[in-house]
Amino acid sequence: MKSVALHNLGCKVNGYEMDVMQQMLQEKGYKIVPFDEQAVYIS
Repeated sequence: MKSVALHNLGCKVNGYEMDVMQQMLQEKGYKIVPFDEQAVYIS
């Protein structure tokens, strides 16, 4: 399973964009993991 970790540096626009990006990644089959975990690709 593909996974990705996202990190927001703080501003409201970045937060909105990160939410949109997270939704798009989930729709493509990515698992969202906490930023302090290793994001990996396992085929």
